[in-house]
Amino acid sequence: MPRSTSAKPKGQPRLPAVLAIIAINFGLLLATSLTGLVPGLLSLQPRLVVEGQVWRLLTYAWIHGGWGHFIGNMMVLAPFAVFLEYRYGRPQFVGLYIASCVLVGAFLTLIGQAAVGASGALCAMAMLAVLELLAGESRSVWVIIPELILGAAVVLLWLLPAMWGDLMGLFQRDGISHWGHLAGFATGFVFFRIMRAGKSRRSSRRTKKRS
Repeated sequence: MPRSTSAKPKGQPRLPAVLAIIAINFGLLLATSLTGLVPGLLSLQPRLVVEGQVWRLLTYAWIHGGWGHFIGNMMVLAPFAVFLEYRYGRPQFVGLYIASCVLVGAFLTLIGQAAVGASGALCAMAMLAVLELLAGESRSVWVIIPELILGAAVVLLWLLPAMWGDLMGLFQRDGISHWGHLAGFATGFVFFRIMRAGKSRRSSRRTKKRS
Protein backbone atom coordinates (compact mmCIF):
# COMPACT_ATOMS: atom_id res chain seq x y z
CA MET A 1 0.00 0.00 0.00
CA PRO A 2 1.47 3.41 -0.95
CA ARG A 3 2.37 5.67 1.97
CA SER A 4 0.88 9.09 2.37
CA THR A 5 3.17 11.91 1.31
CA SER A 6 1.43 14.46 3.53
CA ALA A 7 3.60 13.77 6.58
CA LYS A 8 6.66 15.96 7.03
CA PRO A 9 9.94 14.15 6.45
CA LYS A 10 11.88 13.50 9.63
CA GLY A 11 14.40 16.23 10.30
CA GLN A 12 12.70 18.83 8.07
CA PRO A 13 13.38 22.34 9.46
CA ARG A 14 10.52 23.93 11.33
CA LEU A 15 9.30 27.43 10.63
CA PRO A 16 10.96 29.98 12.91
CA ALA A 17 9.10 30.92 16.09
CA VAL A 18 9.17 34.60 15.16
CA LEU A 19 6.47 33.87 12.57
CA ALA A 20 4.14 32.92 15.43
CA ILE A 21 5.06 36.14 17.23
CA ILE A 22 4.31 38.15 14.09
CA ALA A 23 1.02 36.29 13.58
CA ILE A 24 -0.15 37.02 17.14
CA ASN A 25 0.79 40.69 16.81
CA PHE A 26 -0.98 40.86 13.44
CA GLY A 27 -4.13 39.25 14.83
CA LEU A 28 -4.29 41.64 17.78
CA LEU A 29 -3.69 44.64 15.53
CA LEU A 30 -6.45 43.47 13.21
CA ALA A 31 -8.77 43.08 16.20
CA THR A 32 -7.82 46.59 17.30
CA SER A 33 -8.64 47.97 13.86
CA LEU A 34 -12.02 46.23 13.86
CA THR A 35 -13.13 46.83 17.45
CA GLY A 36 -10.85 49.38 19.09
CA LEU A 37 -11.14 47.43 22.36
CA VAL A 38 -7.80 45.63 22.50
CA PRO A 39 -5.52 48.49 23.68
CA GLY A 40 -7.80 49.24 26.61
CA LEU A 41 -7.53 45.64 27.76
CA LEU A 42 -3.88 44.88 27.02
CA SER A 43 -1.80 48.09 26.94
CA LEU A 44 0.69 48.88 29.69
CA GLN A 45 -0.97 51.23 32.17
CA PRO A 46 1.17 51.51 35.31
CA ARG A 47 -1.72 52.49 37.57
CA LEU A 48 -3.76 49.49 36.46
CA VAL A 49 -0.78 47.16 36.87
CA VAL A 50 -0.35 48.34 40.46
CA GLU A 51 -4.06 47.73 41.02
CA GLY A 52 -3.63 44.09 40.02
CA GLN A 53 -3.86 43.88 36.22
CA VAL A 54 -0.42 42.31 36.02
CA TRP A 55 -1.03 40.67 32.63
CA ARG A 56 -0.36 44.07 31.10
CA LEU A 57 3.34 43.59 31.91
CA LEU A 58 3.37 41.08 29.04
CA THR A 59 0.46 41.87 26.77
CA TYR A 60 1.44 45.47 25.95
CA ALA A 61 4.32 44.11 23.86
CA TRP A 62 1.94 42.22 21.57
CA ILE A 63 -0.16 45.19 20.46
CA HIS A 64 0.82 48.21 18.37
CA GLY A 65 -0.24 51.76 17.75
CA GLY A 66 -0.86 51.26 14.03
CA TRP A 67 0.18 49.33 10.96
CA GLY A 68 3.39 51.32 10.47
CA HIS A 69 4.40 50.68 14.08
CA PHE A 70 3.70 46.96 13.68
CA ILE A 71 5.48 46.56 10.32
CA GLY A 72 8.55 48.50 11.43
CA ASN A 73 8.96 46.51 14.64
CA MET A 74 8.42 43.12 13.04
CA MET A 75 10.80 43.83 10.15
CA VAL A 76 13.59 44.67 12.58
CA LEU A 77 12.77 41.85 15.01
CA ALA A 78 12.64 39.04 12.43
CA PRO A 79 16.34 38.68 11.49
CA PHE A 80 17.53 38.97 15.10
CA ALA A 81 14.91 36.46 16.24
CA VAL A 82 15.81 33.92 13.56
CA PHE A 83 19.49 34.16 14.50
CA LEU A 84 18.83 33.77 18.23
CA GLU A 85 16.56 30.79 17.71
CA TYR A 86 19.30 29.20 15.62
CA ARG A 87 21.92 29.97 18.28
CA TYR A 88 19.99 29.03 21.43
CA GLY A 89 17.16 26.80 20.24
CA ARG A 90 13.43 27.52 20.18
CA PRO A 91 12.54 27.09 23.88
CA GLN A 92 15.32 29.37 25.09
CA PHE A 93 14.62 32.01 22.46
CA VAL A 94 10.90 32.12 23.26
CA GLY A 95 11.64 32.24 26.98
CA LEU A 96 14.10 35.09 26.53
CA TYR A 97 11.66 37.03 24.36
CA ILE A 98 8.81 36.72 26.84
CA ALA A 99 11.11 37.56 29.74
CA SER A 100 12.30 40.70 27.93
CA CYS A 101 8.70 41.83 27.42
CA VAL A 102 7.98 41.46 31.14
CA LEU A 103 11.23 43.03 32.36
CA VAL A 104 10.88 46.09 30.13
CA GLY A 105 7.21 46.34 31.13
CA ALA A 106 8.17 46.21 34.82
CA PHE A 107 10.74 48.98 34.33
CA LEU A 108 8.25 51.19 32.52
CA THR A 109 5.72 50.56 35.29
CA LEU A 110 8.29 51.67 37.88
CA ILE A 111 8.88 54.97 36.08
CA GLY A 112 5.15 55.42 35.41
CA GLN A 113 5.25 55.28 31.61
CA ALA A 114 2.37 53.79 29.61
CA ALA A 115 3.31 51.88 26.48
CA VAL A 116 2.31 49.59 23.64
CA GLY A 117 4.51 47.73 21.17
CA ALA A 118 7.32 45.21 20.95
CA SER A 119 10.16 47.69 20.58
CA GLY A 120 11.55 47.16 24.10
CA ALA A 121 11.71 43.39 23.62
CA LEU A 122 13.02 43.97 20.09
CA CYS A 123 15.89 46.07 21.48
CA ALA A 124 16.69 43.32 23.98
CA MET A 125 16.83 40.70 21.23
CA ALA A 126 18.87 43.01 19.01
CA MET A 127 21.47 43.66 21.72
CA LEU A 128 21.67 39.95 22.58
CA ALA A 129 22.06 38.97 18.92
CA VAL A 130 24.72 41.60 18.27
CA LEU A 131 26.76 40.50 21.28
CA GLU A 132 26.53 36.89 20.13
CA LEU A 133 27.69 37.92 16.68
CA LEU A 134 30.63 39.82 18.13
CA ALA A 135 31.53 36.75 20.19
CA GLY A 136 32.15 35.09 16.80
CA GLU A 137 31.22 31.52 17.67
CA SER A 138 29.24 30.46 14.62
CA ARG A 139 28.24 26.79 14.56
CA SER A 140 27.45 26.83 10.84
CA VAL A 141 28.33 28.54 7.57
CA TRP A 142 24.75 29.76 7.07
CA VAL A 143 25.93 33.34 7.69
CA ILE A 144 27.84 34.25 4.53
CA ILE A 145 29.60 37.20 6.16
CA PRO A 146 31.78 36.24 9.17
CA GLU A 147 29.82 36.86 12.35
CA LEU A 148 32.34 39.31 13.83
CA ILE A 149 32.17 41.52 10.74
CA LEU A 150 28.40 41.25 10.57
CA GLY A 151 28.09 42.18 14.25
CA ALA A 152 30.38 45.18 13.85
CA ALA A 153 28.34 46.36 10.86
CA VAL A 154 25.08 46.11 12.80
CA VAL A 155 26.62 48.03 15.70
CA LEU A 156 27.89 50.86 13.49
CA LEU A 157 24.93 51.11 11.12
CA TRP A 158 22.01 50.49 13.48
CA LEU A 159 22.71 49.84 17.17
CA LEU A 160 24.82 52.88 18.03
CA PRO A 161 22.62 55.34 16.06
CA ALA A 162 19.50 53.83 17.66
CA MET A 163 20.91 54.11 21.18
CA TRP A 164 22.12 57.66 20.57
CA GLY A 165 18.71 58.65 19.25
CA ASP A 166 17.05 57.21 22.33
CA LEU A 167 19.44 59.04 24.66
CA MET A 168 18.74 62.32 22.85
CA GLY A 169 15.00 61.70 22.94
CA LEU A 170 14.67 60.74 26.61
CA PHE A 171 13.02 63.97 27.67
CA GLN A 172 11.17 64.76 24.47
CA ARG A 173 7.44 64.20 24.20
CA ASP A 174 7.47 62.53 20.80
CA GLY A 175 5.30 59.51 21.59
CA ILE A 176 8.27 57.11 21.47
CA SER A 177 9.21 55.01 24.50
CA HIS A 178 12.90 55.87 24.55
CA TRP A 179 13.15 54.61 28.13
CA GLY A 180 11.65 51.32 26.99
CA HIS A 181 14.19 51.00 24.19
CA LEU A 182 17.13 51.66 26.52
CA ALA A 183 15.72 49.25 29.09
CA GLY A 184 15.53 46.67 26.31
CA PHE A 185 19.15 47.20 25.30
CA ALA A 186 20.20 46.81 28.95
CA THR A 187 18.09 43.66 29.28
CA GLY A 188 19.75 42.14 26.22
CA PHE A 189 23.18 42.84 27.70
CA VAL A 190 22.21 41.17 31.00
CA PHE A 191 20.80 38.16 29.12
CA PHE A 192 24.07 37.83 27.21
CA ARG A 193 26.10 37.80 30.42
CA ILE A 194 23.76 35.20 31.93
CA MET A 195 23.98 32.98 28.84
CA ARG A 196 27.78 33.29 28.77
CA ALA A 197 28.05 32.43 32.47
CA GLY A 198 25.86 29.37 31.95
CA LYS A 199 27.96 28.26 29.00
CA SER A 200 31.17 28.65 31.03
CA ARG A 201 29.76 26.55 33.87
CA ARG A 202 28.69 23.79 31.48
CA SER A 203 32.10 23.83 29.79
CA SER A 204 33.82 23.63 33.17
CA ARG A 205 31.72 20.65 34.22
CA ARG A 206 32.53 18.82 30.97
CA THR A 207 36.24 19.48 31.48
CA LYS A 208 36.11 18.08 35.00
CA LYS A 209 34.31 14.94 33.81
CA ARG A 210 36.98 14.31 31.16
CA SER A 211 39.76 14.71 33.71
